[in-house]
Amino acid sequence: MVLMHEGIMQMKEVYICHQYLDKSHFEAIYKEAEKHEYKVVDYIVLGKRHIINKFGKEVIYKHRGISAFRDCLSSFAKLFKFKRLKGKILIVGLAPYDFLMNKYEKVFKNNQTLYFTSWQYWDGTQYPQGKLENRARFEEIVSTAFKGIACVSSVTENQVRIFNVNTVIVNHSIDVNSYKKKALPSMSKTRKYIFLGRFEEAKNIEYLLKWLRNNKGADVTFYFAGSGSLQNQIIEGAKVDSRIHFLGMLAKESIKTHLCQYDFLVLPSKEEPFGIVLLEALAAGVPCVVSNAFGPNEIITTGETGFVFDLKESIQGFSDAIYRSLEMSGEEYRMMVERCICESAKYSPEAIFTQWKKLFELCD
Repeated sequence: MVLMHEGIMQMKEVYICHQYLDKSHFEAIYKEAEKHEYKVVDYIVLGKRHIINKFGKEVIYKHRGISAFRDCLSSFAKLFKFKRLKGKILIVGLAPYDFLMNKYEKVFKNNQTLYFTSWQYWDGTQYPQGKLENRARFEEIVSTAFKGIACVSSVTENQVRIFNVNTVIVNHSIDVNSYKKKALPSMSKTRKYIFLGRFEEAKNIEYLLKWLRNNKGADVTFYFAGSGSLQNQIIEGAKVDSRIHFLGMLAKESIKTHLCQYDFLVLPSKEEPFGIVLLEALAAGVPCVVSNAFGPNEIITTGETGFVFDLKESIQGFSDAIYRSLEMSGEEYRMMVERCICESAKYSPEAIFTQWKKLFELCD
């Protein structure tokens, strides 16, 4: 687990190498690695296009010219360093069938490399940005050059095990203790529901708006926090229905403090690889109404931590789930809140790092 160098114990070095910059996927490693004698040395963005795009956005939208230029140079310097790494633990996140797998095959073979993925469709029918012609080579490299695979969900694990048997389910994690809990678990007289995320078609925003139009007598308020291409539909809806509230983007600290004020979080997504927002809701003691998309279906249990509806039932399934949440007694709700908080412990950095450690030990 550790190296000896002139009588000094040295931590094993870990490099996180991802297509783009999103450290939230690796919360458990950043918080727990050093307690177990592993050290995250660097986070390396593998996609040059993402580095350049980030630079452009920082300059255009945030007017951070000089600092953005420095960040860009730093990212390219890390990528240069990455190509020369040997004998280190690498955690690699690349989209299915991306050409970068071929490009950096030698680097992966020169190190103790682990693959990280949340993608759920490995039958060749869907792939976010790679090319199907790269599929065979991509899977061969993951099979021969990688020590194991960290899978965010069981759906993913069941598929990628075909080309690498060393798989471990490693869910996303959050600092569950940093979220304010419901002090006195009781529902509001007017039930308060919140959607927190991107306002896009894949998130099924229309389910929420359509249900409200069809159930004008329901004593509820729906709060929408986030941004996206469907934002204007929500803003227009709020003009004609006082039960709709548009909150815009919420800062992370605001979510940690105020999420507990809502009775239910709603996530009716058509597809959802995992759903970190559900972990946030559980940590705050907020039950969830979700679709049976792969990710949410693994996190939320009907009657225990919320209600899951079947997408095949269209709007009726969603409506039934909402009315079940409305019909709960105070005692039923209190018990559900307690189960949410208890369930959230499964996603703490301490708990999730035990899964990462199983993979790290394959690299010893």
